[in-house]
Order: sequence, then structure tokens, then C-alpha cells
Amino acid sequence: MYATWKKLGWVTFVALVAAASARAAFPDAATAEKILLEQIGEGYGEPEGVTTGAFVEGETPDQGLAAARVAYGYYTEVYLALFVRDGDAWRVADFDGPVNYVPDFGGDEGTVAKVQPGPRTYYAFTCTEASYGSGMGTEYDYFILYRVDGEKLLKAFEGETGSREDYYSRWYGGDDSSAWEYGAYVERTTEFTFDDVDGDGALELWTFTRERPAEEGPFTYVEAALYAADGSGNFAASDVDKFREFLERDDSPASKLVLAGAALLEEGNVAAALEYLTQAAALDPSLEAAAERRREFLRRLKNDPAEAIRLFYRGGSDERRELIDRYPESAAAAEAAIEIGTFDELTAFLKNNRPTIPVGRRRTRTRCAKRCTT
Repeated sequence: MYATWKKLGWVTFVALVAAASARAAFPDAATAEKILLEQIGEGYGEPEGVTTGAFVEGETPDQGLAAARVAYGYYTEVYLALFVRDGDAWRVADFDGPVNYVPDFGGDEGTVAKVQPGPRTYYAFTCTEASYGSGMGTEYDYFILYRVDGEKLLKAFEGETGSREDYYSRWYGGDDSSAWEYGAYVERTTEFTFDDVDGDGALELWTFTRERPAEEGPFTYVEAALYAADGSGNFAASDVDKFREFLERDDSPASKLVLAGAALLEEGNVAAALEYLTQAAALDPSLEAAAERRREFLRRLKNDPAEAIRLFYRGGSDERRELIDRYPESAAAAEAAIEIGTFDELTAFLKNNRPTIPVGRRRTRTRCAKRCTT
């Protein structure tokens, strides 16, 4: 299990967290529980208990934010609640959620911290959501940035510091419900940090994600992304060209991975992407295995037209379809056909592009396509 707040890695937050019991200005536990029940409601059935996490001060001393936890049997609904004081009385002005937390699975039961990455104040809310059933189990460590506007909570960014997915697909040919096939375990961890990339006094948000498909073993996929706050204070995917000068100077693996992605998405430049991946792996040797897998894939696309590469990396089904129609001889189109093509299209591509498609992918997709069309 991952305690989300402990797994933020290289975050450079200014986090100011104060315990509710240590701040007489905030509602006491009994008051908080009472108004939570009155204003959040009883949800599905009678709650077994209501608690609040540590309070942090809002944008004024008459505001307090806390994780609000309403327990129902084996699970708990966790909200981020904004408390406001009117005179001597407190009330819940706004709340968001719930996240369904299962105490028996461990993880983060709800934490809020005050974050100041620049002139604007944010509140980082984390919690672990878990769900397990027949043949499937998932856990997500949420990381959400909120702003306070008057008496309203506004979501500025939503991500995950970690996730674990354990699932199986049922065997198609048997009657035994315990017979499972194609089981998989996928784990992702994401680190967040702020950095003033363009020197304007505001901090941009980095995300650096690693993924591995087994409980033991090395990470097999790595990616980085950059987000910037717009005029409203929401963090959105940034225009890399705006930050390219900084990224080129910055010797961090995250910068190199962002540049590799931009080279493919914006320019269709496989050679540049290969070089950036090599630089990222040199800066962080633990990335070498994942970088080599991505380089191996890119080498199959290196003779394709730049626009075919761009269409492939835009990622949408419409772009995949356009790629198949416009560049039918490209290796990128063959890959697109593996993902979204019809059985006839796939068969044609397998005949025309055998040298460019790994044997394992040809066999796996062919079995699936035949089965799915019967």
C-alpha cells in the first residue's frame, strides 16, 4: 500500500497542516460531526460514524478545510469540506466528493494541505479509493488541487500519485467460473513537483509517471508531462514551445521526456525523440529499460512521413482512422490497424507489413480478432 502524502517524492510544496485539536478557531470534533451530518446528508443508509481530518486555514481565518469522513459499514465516503464561520457558528459552505475509501485496505484516508506555488493559494487533497470484486481489484491514490473562490471549492487539477490494478479476463471456452486467463497487474506511480519553468514568478506543475505490469520487476513505461495555471488558476497541459528554451537547458529526465513527446506530437520527428530518450536514460539509468523499449518501437516508424507520426501520436480514434486511410503503407498505419482496424484491414496490414510488426503482436491480435468476429 502507498500512503499517498508520503509518496509525493520531489514535491516542493509549502504545506501548512495544523491539527484540529490544536486550533481552537476551528470547529471542535462534535460540532464538525453534527454539521456534516446535517449538511452533507446521510447518503445511503444510516452512517455509523462521522469524523474530520486535520483542519487547515482557508484564505481567511474564518475558513477551514478538512477531509470529512462518513463511515458506512466496510467503506467510508471521504469529502473535502469547506467550513465557514458566521459569528460564533460554523457551517459547511461547500464540499466535493465522495471518494470511497475502504479502511481495511489501508492507504490515505483523506488529507488536505495548503499549497502556495505562486501568488495564488491552492489546497492539495489526497485520498485512496479502493474497489475489489470477482476477478478485479483497483486502488487509486488521488491528488486533487482546489482553489477557494468566496465560499466555493473549485477544482484546479486532478491526478493520481499512484494506482494499482489487478484484473483478469474470463476464459471464453469453459464453463468453470474459476478459470481465468489474461490476468494482469499494473502499477503506476506519479511524482508531482512545481518549478518556475519560464521565469514568470508562477510555478508550473510537473508530473513524472512510471508504470510496471507486475508486482515485482522493473518499471516498463515512463512518461512526463508539464502543466501550467491559466488565468483562472486551473492547471492545464502546457504549450511546450513556450517552455522549450528552459527544457533544453534543464538536465532532468522529466524535461527530456517532455521534449521527446513534443518531437513526436508536434513535429513527427523520430530522430529527435530517439535522442531525447537516450538523454533521459543517461540522466536516470533506471529509465534505460523503458527507454529502450520505446526506442525499439520508434525505430520501426523512422521511415514514415512526419505527418503519419503526428497523427499516430495524437492518439484519438479519428486520427488513427485518418492515418490508416492517408498513409496505408506506413508502419504507423499498421500499428493503428492493430489498435482500431477491422479484421480485414488488420489482415491486409499483416500481409503488407510483416517486417515491421513484431511476431508476438501479430499472433496476439490475430487470435483476438478471429475470436471477436465469431
